[in-house]
Amino acid sequence: MKKNFKHRTFYTYAALMLLISIYSFKKAEYNWDMLPYIAVILQHDSNSNIEKIHKEVYTIAKQSVPESVFSKLVDSGSAYRRSVFASPAAFNQQLPFYVVKPLYTRICYVFYKWGISLPKATALPSVISFFLISLLLYSWVGKYLPQIPAFIFSTLFMLSPFMLETAKLSTPDLFSALLLTTGIYCYVELRNQVLAAFFLLLSIFARLDNVIPVALISLVIFYIEKTKTGMPLWKYISFSVAVIASYLLISWQAHRFGWGVFYYPDFATHLNPYYDTKRPFSFSGYFSLVKSQLMTGLYYSSLMIFVFSGFLLAYFSKSNNEKNTSIESLFAFAFLVTIIIRFILQPVVADRFYVGYYLVISVFILKQYAWARTTTNQYMKVKVQ
Repeated sequence: MKKNFKHRTFYTYAALMLLISIYSFKKAEYNWDMLPYIAVILQHDSNSNIEKIHKEVYTIAKQSVPESVFSKLVDSGSAYRRSVFASPAAFNQQLPFYVVKPLYTRICYVFYKWGISLPKATALPSVISFFLISLLLYSWVGKYLPQIPAFIFSTLFMLSPFMLETAKLSTPDLFSALLLTTGIYCYVELRNQVLAAFFLLLSIFARLDNVIPVALISLVIFYIEKTKTGMPLWKYISFSVAVIASYLLISWQAHRFGWGVFYYPDFATHLNPYYDTKRPFSFSGYFSLVKSQLMTGLYYSSLMIFVFSGFLLAYFSKSNNEKNTSIESLFAFAFLVTIIIRFILQPVVADRFYVGYYLVISVFILKQYAWARTTTNQYMKVKVQ
């Protein structure tokens, strides 16, 4: 009877998440990033010059999205959007920001070859990732909560605005979050270092900037394993070499646009409040961008809530484990450092970049709560006896 109830709860949850995923696919946002991603996908098939690719991208968009949406993609009161619409050369200058997500664009390319329109193909990885993240979350939370609380928590998290909004976007953000969280799950819950390393490396191919959290997470894992099992240094060095090789291999994709193989030095030259690749880098422009993004982030993102949750997690971990720093608090610290480094390199605050961190921190807090509750119950039983 209990087993049947467990299965019914899971199937109900999965059906609900599937319906939300289908709705998200039908209501895709068609954000501007869709356009350069379409260009990168088309270049997988063709060596056409940028003038032809540029024309084809905007023709496809005009034919595939509502007229009101298309007008926003080419203008929306933005000089930036007008300039890249009018100039193939200006559009081409944006592509280095998008070619460094090869796993995402290749998956979109496969969907396109299956007959899905390019605008929809760029949104489909987000939709599928939303559904798979929902299943991973439910499975993970179910290890520490009974069925009904696990159902409620997982549903509420997946219905959070940042999850629903990101599920509709033509970006690799949810796909990236899926790979990162799967890698962390494989290590924390399955204790499978090989699987964890595999998914963490894949996440770099989904988003190049995942090299930052992956480097920090691998350092945390090495510290934990070195302390507990005496993990040999060569394993950590081997993985680090794989991370560096992956980074260089991906960043090389931007080399044909005249960018250096290390990518971020050239990326930094384009940091200004207008995201204009023609403007030279200046510290005044950089700090203006930092200021505007910080204010926007404080008002319109959930980042501060989860930063507070991270500190709460560290406090609970310390209370529950006086002798050693817990795995959970080390991961939370790695996320915080990642967010800081990432913001310095690219001053943008947006929930879609932090979905994986939000999910892992939330599960870790539940895990600490479950641990504390179990310990308290055991103490009370002993006391009664």
